[in-house]
Amino acid sequence: MNGYDAARIGAALRRGGGTRRLEVRDEVGSTQDLAFLIAEHGAPDGSLVLADRQTGGRGRLGRRWDSPAGLGAWMSFVLRPTAPAPPGPVLVAATALAVAEAVEGTSGVRASLRWPNDLLAADRKLAGILVETRDFDPAAPLFVLGIGINVSQRESDFPPEVRSEATSLALAGTAPDRSALIEAVVLSLEEWRGRLARGDAASVEDAYASRAAYLGRPVTVLEGAADLAGTLEAASPTSGLRLRLADGSVRTVRPEHARDLRPAP
Repeated sequence: MNGYDAARIGAALRRGGGTRRLEVRDEVGSTQDLAFLIAEHGAPDGSLVLADRQTGGRGRLGRRWDSPAGLGAWMSFVLRPTAPAPPGPVLVAATALAVAEAVEGTSGVRASLRWPNDLLAADRKLAGILVETRDFDPAAPLFVLGIGINVSQRESDFPPEVRSEATSLALAGTAPDRSALIEAVVLSLEEWRGRLARGDAASVEDAYASRAAYLGRPVTVLEGAADLAGTLEAASPTSGLRLRLADGSVRTVRPEHARDLRPAP
């Protein structure tokens, strides 16, 4: 059995809409794919897919996301925002803030936000966010929002290739009850999405800036196909990354061009 309290999570989900669907599985290939499937069959905004284990979980740029049974919270939301839809980076930022608040509220672990879609604890990856769309229609926008949070893993539970970079709530502090964590994600995401719907993107900007990882530190960022090195001065979901280069000049890397932000070696 998957160990999720479906009644508790479903009650939180339906506070934002009584017809929202909750699909809970012991195992799926990808919660993203199942969320797209239920969306194609009419699942309303805010519907949620949960799995105890993913065999084909994926992150940004098609990277594999290790999703073992019982050790994490693997979920995907169906989002049908009112047109015009928020820009992708702003939606990712709002989601990252919601997850960070849920993590902190249930475990006490403070997470920083690494551009563009990761949550870190002590500079190690704790969670990731993936926003996807298919056949996008501006008049009726549809997104599937994936969230993966490492909860109970020990170092030996991570694949060797990511062991030095990954962490979990258990390693960073305290592993909360997964259903309580997911409930907190649902409620916090509802709040941040409400702000965006009211046109309050400024609060997302401000909160994101306060949690941005690596501020004031030497970093490298992939801009197009080239690495750019400098000191990170600011991170914004609408403006991108502002770096002070070695010659003292300032360079802003637009959101659509900024990838793979890392601390300088």
